[in-house]
Amino acid sequence: MKQYPLAPLRAILTAALVVTLLLVPCNSLAGPDDGLLTLSYNEDGYPPFLIEQEGKISGITVDILTRALQRLDYKLAITLHPEKRGQELLLRGEVNARGKAKEWVLHPEFYDWSEPFLEPHSVIISPADKPILTPTIANMQGLSIAAIHGFSYPYLDEAFTQNSLHRVNVRNAQKLLVLTHKKRVDGAVIDRFTALWLIKNSDEYSLEDFHIAAHPLSTLGYRLMFNKKQNWKPFIKRFNSEIKHMKADGTIQSILDNYR
Repeated sequence: MKQYPLAPLRAILTAALVVTLLLVPCNSLAGPDDGLLTLSYNEDGYPPFLIEQEGKISGITVDILTRALQRLDYKLAITLHPEKRGQELLLRGEVNARGKAKEWVLHPEFYDWSEPFLEPHSVIISPADKPILTPTIANMQGLSIAAIHGFSYPYLDEAFTQNSLHRVNVRNAQKLLVLTHKKRVDGAVIDRFTALWLIKNSDEYSLEDFHIAAHPLSTLGYRLMFNKKQNWKPFIKRFNSEIKHMKADGTIQSILDNYR
């Protein structure tokens, strides 16, 4: 299979596997038997699950997948696309997989799914001096809530559609914190792990600047979703078995701990 690097620097060695940003022509896309999994990810990343920095890719998702795929004798290629574009490419079979929760996807039955390997916790974050203490739909009526463009939030989507909550779309997780910190919105919906990681690694704000809701809006299972134009079911079965093993032997917990 031909591979066309988007930029020579956009490649790193992680867990003895090469994780490369690729442009993969649809007529030469690898299949389940080719030893290569092409994963589409949001072009802005979602730290610390996927971090693109100084031409390199890293993050929790990358570490977990490379470790699992190494044991299955597969390599991982990551392509970055706008959120909606990545979903379209998967539906057409022009990439092999994406990372998602079923609840985030319209018509999840159109895809084959792995078992969860992460559990995102979506929470409401707000300014410390104007906290949203009880982030229920009823208590947040009329508030402006920042969210990532193209992302689905099952608990909030109906309220966004009915405009009882005013959705303010931003491009990435960093912008969620920026708008909240500058009080341009009343709050934002963000993964708890992501919020803590971004705050810890920021020079602009600290944990004391924010109120993070104690209880998550939702806890969902983050999985790999595969197009059905190729038969990935045998691979998914092997992948699920490896993830189960990595949970049992502490590998996944160890990876998470590296980003705390």
